[in-house]
Amino acid sequence: MRTAAVFLSLMQAQDLPELYARAAEGAMAHLGAEGAYLLRLEAGRYRVVGAAGTGGLARGLRLPPEWEPREGTTPPPGPLGFSPDGKGRLGHVARRGPLVLALEGVGPLGEEKEVLEALLEAVALREGRMAGLSTLEVLLSLSRRLRQGASLAEEVRGALEVLSERTGLEVGVLFRLEGEAFRPWVLAGVYPPDYPELYRRHAVRLGMGATALLKGRDFAVIPDYQTFPHALPPMREAGLRTVVLALLERAGKPYGALALASFARPVEVSPDGVALLRVAREELEGYLERRLQTEGLLQALSAILERLDYETEGHMRRVAELAVALGERAGVKDLECLRIGAYLHDLGKLFVPREILDKDGPLVTREWRLVKTHPELGYEVLARVPFLSQAALEVVLYHHEHWDGTGYPRGLKGEEIPLHARVFAVADVWDALVSQRPYKPAYDPKRAEAELRAMAGKKLDPRLVQLFLTLRAAREEVKKR
Repeated sequence: MRTAAVFLSLMQAQDLPELYARAAEGAMAHLGAEGAYLLRLEAGRYRVVGAAGTGGLARGLRLPPEWEPREGTTPPPGPLGFSPDGKGRLGHVARRGPLVLALEGVGPLGEEKEVLEALLEAVALREGRMAGLSTLEVLLSLSRRLRQGASLAEEVRGALEVLSERTGLEVGVLFRLEGEAFRPWVLAGVYPPDYPELYRRHAVRLGMGATALLKGRDFAVIPDYQTFPHALPPMREAGLRTVVLALLERAGKPYGALALASFARPVEVSPDGVALLRVAREELEGYLERRLQTEGLLQALSAILERLDYETEGHMRRVAELAVALGERAGVKDLECLRIGAYLHDLGKLFVPREILDKDGPLVTREWRLVKTHPELGYEVLARVPFLSQAALEVVLYHHEHWDGTGYPRGLKGEEIPLHARVFAVADVWDALVSQRPYKPAYDPKRAEAELRAMAGKKLDPRLVQLFLTLRAAREEVKKR
């Protein structure tokens, strides 16, 4: 195939799969190779996006994270380090940014290697022109992900997955600014298991680490964190490599950050990728603005409840945090709805007479019956709120059901009780045990743990009790370090 014909063929491709296939076929035919592979770096690993000849068997293959292209002539068994048909051959590898073109069954190249390099340049050019439509598709997909009606965490996680896939970076993180420190809020992708925990052990404030580049700016790209002068040792030791960071602001004040990153190797972020992230950041800010208004209303409502019932001061925030931490380890999929349900679980107490809630002594039968109506009363009111999910409503309705069936209002037993409500019940009981109430002093942790174990299999799900105690032990161990 003549060189001009190869390049013309590339310009006529209608989509990326066709472009990649034509590039592999054209390179193989033009240089007389037995096989060809076009690879692209995606999420920290190279994937065979186009293949021809003996390489056809490898189309779609993702190479191991440690594989790196060795440019120039390659010895047997082949340019990928193996041959799909089992026969060893000489090869040749050329690279341009995230694209790699590998030939097998071809001897050392002279001037022909310039053809390979020009071919890669043409693929990148055509890919870039297609990226205009591709970027629009990504943004439309992103917009849909942020409006699917799921929880905030699920919707943002879906959007982060779209951005990671499009940019070739492995992980997406939405950080929330809590006080002065950035904390991971939503994560998506592949990252070291202890990576989120690093931000709990080491407070990262604006101006520290990667955020040092955000002073006076709202966007930053770090090609390789390992050589970044402001790198924080714990993040460097975790293997952090390429980082793209965008500050999220409301009314000119930062409240979080959007980050995409790689761990396996540095990833070249194209200008199109940077432009996409800037637009995505604006889309995300608009979405979060709407959702955070709802969040503000929830917090205001919980503050009202705490003022009306002084024995629960700070209870909702504490129990929401505990429930989410336990729910994450128990496999709860919708942690945001669990958190919202935790904030609203005692709404029905607004309809219970204040003198009953404030009573120091034991309740008489009539008073106890009134108190036991609060889950259903709260559910009836909240069921009219369109944005609340069924999972959040179930926390409100069933948080006083008992594992042995002796709870209220429905007398559900065991796994008849929704998982969200069972998780919340453990967190709710723990906070009640370690907090001072009109009818009891605050228990020390050791006594509270003993009480919690005694409730396992009776009032509480025994598996969740054990999981909670394991979580507490791990947290205490972290504090000692």
